[in-house]
Amino acid sequence: MLTTARMKLSDIRNIVIAQALEESDSGGRLISDGEKRLADAAAGAPLATDSGVAKQNAFLAKRASSVIGTVEPRLEGDRSWLRGSPFRSKFSLFSIIIVFVAGIVGYLTNELGSNPNINILQFPLIGILVWNLFVYLGEILVFFRKDGETSGISGVVCRALFPPPVIMKKEENESSLEFRARALFQSRWRQINLPPLSARVKATLHITALVLAASAVTGMYVKGIAKEYKANWESTFFESGDQLEPFLKVVLGPASKITGDRLPTGAELDELNIKNNPTGENAARWIHWYAVTVMLFVLIPRLLLAVLWHFRSLAKDRQIAFRDISPAYFDRVLALATGDSLGIVIVPYAHQAGDNVVQGIRTYMEDIFRRPVSIQWKDVITFGDEEEAEVEIPKNLQPMLLFNFASTPEKETHLALYRKLAGDLPENSRPYQVILDCEAFDRKAESFNDAEERRATRLQAWNNLFAAENCDIHMISDHAIAVKDEQSV
Repeated sequence: MLTTARMKLSDIRNIVIAQALEESDSGGRLISDGEKRLADAAAGAPLATDSGVAKQNAFLAKRASSVIGTVEPRLEGDRSWLRGSPFRSKFSLFSIIIVFVAGIVGYLTNELGSNPNINILQFPLIGILVWNLFVYLGEILVFFRKDGETSGISGVVCRALFPPPVIMKKEENESSLEFRARALFQSRWRQINLPPLSARVKATLHITALVLAASAVTGMYVKGIAKEYKANWESTFFESGDQLEPFLKVVLGPASKITGDRLPTGAELDELNIKNNPTGENAARWIHWYAVTVMLFVLIPRLLLAVLWHFRSLAKDRQIAFRDISPAYFDRVLALATGDSLGIVIVPYAHQAGDNVVQGIRTYMEDIFRRPVSIQWKDVITFGDEEEAEVEIPKNLQPMLLFNFASTPEKETHLALYRKLAGDLPENSRPYQVILDCEAFDRKAESFNDAEERRATRLQAWNNLFAAENCDIHMISDHAIAVKDEQSV
């Protein structure tokens, strides 16, 4: 896993934006290959092949700024997504509101009730203690789980605050290209930010619980100052003070040791039973004990958990593995910057490939050759110019001819062009290979019951045409492109 090292979050964001723009713009309508090479140069290309992750990331950040600067003036829609970080600002507002509300609610909660006589077993704080103990057990399990940051309440809050964007299917128009780039970025940026943000949400929820309990205790003291409360007890389960004494030692024992006060004995508790003493005693010491208990088992643990999750979020921020998302893109960019990519020259004949096919060819070639590729597209050779066609191919590049699979393969045109261009290659050059664009054929054949049979027949005709030539034939199908595209998103 490649991490961010000491990268700024803004640099990572720019890199992910540039990645979304370039991967959505397979036809080069927003930024051309030449402009990408200029961005490479501005960022410090050529890179040394043994450059470390830190230098590579610095290069990617500078290059991303150049790409965004080139593309931004050409976008017709809303450009605000190219700047700022809505996740962080939205989260900050959420944190302020929820902590403020918790403080108000906690203070206004009448924990002591309106009755001057309070039952020491009916303190709502006992319920708070039990609930918090269950929370702590859950946190121990969640903290060490791989997906712990995005599970539980924090995961629900994150999904509510940062819902996944709706990704529209590709259409052949400029506005959908921009929409797709924006949706692709938002989806990936959400994926990158979700673990640290979820950890930060957990920290905020712990602070919220702390503030809620602390303000409730504060309100309890304020009410106790303004009004004298009396304490006694009655219970369905405890019939005597001797039965109640062990329970109070468990719940209030630590607090009594801190305050230095002794808990009542069984006989003294019998005297506080409502049957024997309807009026009760002054509730001050009970309020102190419960307040200290809340501090021990709610305030301090919640503060520690908040700090723990805060540092976990900082660690996650430093470990954002943005290059693990669609890594082929980064392999390609860095390979081009170091000169380690395979250069391919594609010569189309009587056919212009669509954006889907352009991207599909790149993906297919990288799978076939198992390395990043740099593709140069030559002008289309028109029908009838087979004998006069001239294409200059550098010796170290891989030449390819692009034909429309839907066309009937002909010796006088397709094969003649292949032999003419192959004969013009310098000595010891890579031989021409053939790419068959099946997009038009596949879409037309969808309405035929014998589509597979027609496809097999047409493929056999192409194979027969080039059987005597030293070339490989590659088929780029629309179905394969669609599958690859869905996987990349």
